Amino acid sequence: MTSTAPKTGPAARPLAFDHVDPGRSKDNSGGHANWVSVVEQRPQDKPFFFWFAAYDAHRGWDADRQWDVDRYGAMHKPEDVIVPPFLSDDSETRQDLASYYNEVTRFDHYIGEVVAELKKQNAFDNTLLFVMADNGRPFPRAKTRLHDSGMKTALVAHWPRGIKQIGTSDSLVSVIDLAPTVLSVAGCKVPPTMQGVSIVPLLHDPSAVIRSYAFSEHNWHDYEAHGRSVRHGDYLLLRNFRPYLPWQGPADSVRSPSHQKLLALRESGGLNAAQQDVFLAPRPAVELYNFKNDPHQLENLAGRSQLAATQQQLAAVLDRWMDETGDSVPVAISPDTFHRETGDRLPKPDVTAAVVITPGEDRNADRVNLPGPR
Repeated sequence: MTSTAPKTGPAARPLAFDHVDPGRSKDNSGGHANWVSVVEQRPQDKPFFFWFAAYDAHRGWDADRQWDVDRYGAMHKPEDVIVPPFLSDDSETRQDLASYYNEVTRFDHYIGEVVAELKKQNAFDNTLLFVMADNGRPFPRAKTRLHDSGMKTALVAHWPRGIKQIGTSDSLVSVIDLAPTVLSVAGCKVPPTMQGVSIVPLLHDPSAVIRSYAFSEHNWHDYEAHGRSVRHGDYLLLRNFRPYLPWQGPADSVRSPSHQKLLALRESGGLNAAQQDVFLAPRPAVELYNFKNDPHQLENLAGRSQLAATQQQLAAVLDRWMDETGDSVPVAISPDTFHRETGDRLPKPDVTAAVVITPGEDRNADRVNLPGPR
């Protein structure tokens, strides 16, 4: 009888950070409880990179019950919030939005605490600080949508010694551009696996153009989905490869008071056109919007003869991007794991009848470095 030594697998990846913690304390579960102490305890003789990720603003809201008026000021009043046209304007939805505002305010407070500590250390002027969100707010027709309410977020850059002109910029930037930017300003080589482009030119000239197109994806997030979009000029083109399914938002949003009020309006026949879009199925396979004229993207311009050339151009660019980056549209992809109207978890689906793969898996997209059109 002989024994065979186990095969050795690939070496473990090196740790990405020297220090990792959940950022929670007894009175603060927002993820930013230890931001300042991390800055205080950093090695003073070395350069640093911090990635401070907050749970604010994620559901369920906890800032309200952990509110410290001496730190954060007065809470937001429901009567002062701005209700977008695709939500119901009622007391429950307004309170839901006010609670979201409170989470953002608490997040902002701790950014200020980090800034104060960096100034105390005389390190602030030579620190590049990015403040951003990774998706739209967790409300119906927002987070996970390819419309601006789901994909367009604020990006603030601050670097007194490195930013030459202060102001806003209308130039397109994608989240995948941040890593190459950080490496560039640190004097490091940008590896070919990064498909973004450094935004350093924008730090010197807000009118600089680093990309002509910005792309977004909607893959599984609690629910089966497959959508792609491209943004260029004043237009946003969306392609939906699961048009028979609604785009209502993630499960935590479905469980929200805002979604439940929309359900009640639907039952009474009181939804306006923008609110009906939350539940719309089947949906258009192609949507085209002029986001300058229509910031909420409520008027689908796809199929308009006067915009045929624009639609054709953007569709061709999107096709090229999908092809060059190894994207694909599998027949069977990850199914729903939550109910679309209650947000309740569903029983584990039987997927034995079809081979479930992720988009791009059949084309080895994880090994494709090509960025597609920029």
